[in-house]
Amino acid sequence: MLFRFFRLTTRVRDLEDEVRELRSGFKQIEIEWADTFDKVRSVLGKIAKRQQRIDAEQPSEPTQPELVGSDPVSQQIRALRGSGRHA
Repeated sequence: MLFRFFRLTTRVRDLEDEVRELRSGFKQIEIEWADTFDKVRSVLGKIAKRQQRIDAEQPSEPTQPELVGSDPVSQQIRALRGSGRHA
């Protein structure tokens, strides 16, 4: 009976130590994650500022959509359709 009590006490102590180690490891991971998150947020902020500077420097020019079928035959067909003449 006494031997069983000491064995259970040892098991409880071992479990308490293991829980303490797990908590410590978890806390360390939380700190590392917070540090990594801050670094990523900082880099993303720099990228956003750089993009804003680039956008501000370049005048916004409307882009023309690329015409589908810009080969000579397609151009002739569009010209005929636009002039009202039909082949």
